[in-house]
Amino acid sequence: MDRKIILVQHCQAEHHTNGMIGSWTDTELTDLGRRQAARVATRISTLTEGSEDWMLISSDLKRCTQTAALIRERCSKEPRLEPDLREINLGEAVGKSQVWLGKTNWKSRRFRRAWIGSRIEALRPGESFTSGSIGPWTGYTPVRTNA
Repeated sequence: MDRKIILVQHCQAEHHTNGMIGSWTDTELTDLGRRQAARVATRISTLTEGSEDWMLISSDLKRCTQTAALIRERCSKEPRLEPDLREINLGEAVGKSQVWLGKTNWKSRRFRRAWIGSRIEALRPGESFTSGSIGPWTGYTPVRTNA
């Protein structure tokens, strides 16, 4: 049996428009984001039409659950919330602005190498790029590249 995986990133959220850092900052969808999510829901409804053999899994962040809720309404499929699907935790940067981040040593080569590498957590108590939270999700093995 062929299996398909449809990945949907949350649609436009407040942190995309108000200068806040995304990560675990728990922002909601904007009006545009809700319209985008409605279009995504319609497309997923078309792709899954006639099949009950599929799952809707979402991060527990507001912007993700709001996107999943619109898919649920269109497809009558209850989402399973998985906190381990959150994007990378940027530690002390969560809830702060892009301006704040710009005033840190974020732009230094050493800092970025530390974040991209797996040796240390650059924004404590956050995660490095390769130690992201998605690894512990049951049944998921992250694909690592050396690119």
